[in-house]
Amino acid sequence: TSPTNNSSAQLPTTVSISSSAGDADGSVVSVNYEVRDAGNALIASPSGSGGTWSSSWVPTVAGTYTITATATDNDGGSSTDQVSVTITPSAVNLPPTVSFDLPTGSSQTGFSLVTIRASASDDSQVNSVLITVKKSGATVFSQIATPVLSSSYRVFWTPSGSGDYVFEALATDDQGLTTLKTKNYTVNDVPNNPPTVSVTSPSMGSSIDMGTNVSLTASASDNDGSILRVSFIITQVTTGTITTLHSFTAPYQVDWDADIEGDFTISAQAFDNNGAQTTTTPITITVVGPVGLSKLLAQELEMYPNPVSDHMQVSLGSLHSEDFLYDVLNAQGEIVRSGQLSIGDISLESLGQGAYHLKIYNDELVVVKSFIKL
Repeated sequence: TSPTNNSSAQLPTTVSISSSAGDADGSVVSVNYEVRDAGNALIASPSGSGGTWSSSWVPTVAGTYTITATATDNDGGSSTDQVSVTITPSAVNLPPTVSFDLPTGSSQTGFSLVTIRASASDDSQVNSVLITVKKSGATVFSQIATPVLSSSYRVFWTPSGSGDYVFEALATDDQGLTTLKTKNYTVNDVPNNPPTVSVTSPSMGSSIDMGTNVSLTASASDNDGSILRVSFIITQVTTGTITTLHSFTAPYQVDWDADIEGDFTISAQAFDNNGAQTTTTPITITVVGPVGLSKLLAQELEMYPNPVSDHMQVSLGSLHSEDFLYDVLNAQGEIVRSGQLSIGDISLESLGQGAYHLKIYNDELVVVKSFIKL
């Protein structure tokens, strides 16, 4: 009964819809309406209520529309009727309306492609929808959206970093009026998993002859990135002296000269491309020196004074000192002084205070003793 066929209304308006419905052998249980545009796209689907099955529809765009009423009785039977209504533009131009359809959420993890889609309508015609993405007030993306579906406009954007972003949709109509809609969106970093690493050689409890060039190997991998380097950390148990060697490509391997007798711990530390690191539980190995002459060298070696200020006197007793060389090592295992032992006097004046090691050696023998520099 309302609206009448071929009637018209001017924007802005609310169209009242009502019907007269009856059933000769039962009762009408519902009357539903469909509003479709000239392209048969569904615009609205209100339901009627009350004795006249009343409802309403608020058009936003000028054009010709078909309103179809479907009455259903208590046995499931139905019948339809329809009218045509023309909506004319407003005498005063109204600004367009715009809203975001996609993305539906407000955040994502990672930097995958984002579909940004907005719906826009106007009492006359939408000329364009400009989609802009901003971060901390600065524009990082801006593009005129492509029309898709009915009254929808779409762009694709790939974030280059994590953080808080603001999406803007600016709709402009054919009279130059604009409407701006915003949406907050957060891009989160993908959690970085640490690498895995294990020492593959030598094995726990190995005994190695002093003077051997030992190959240290490790396996390392990273399931969400790549390995930057593997560091091998060798610690002398008795002195705490640490030596660190690095390998930058797989297979991860370094050579270490086992030239000092005693127990050592070895661990491997892997670093990935995102800054995470993993260190293995240390393994313990023993470097075994020659038995007879090595013990004699250790027994004959005298170094004094200890602690020492400037000069240290070194004596090998019955052994010929001119047959030996010496190295002075700092607490990090770095050689800071070296030379021939023939003089028996080692100048330490330029060294800073702290703990050091004196290494006496030749082609066959080696002994290391610690001292304090004042």
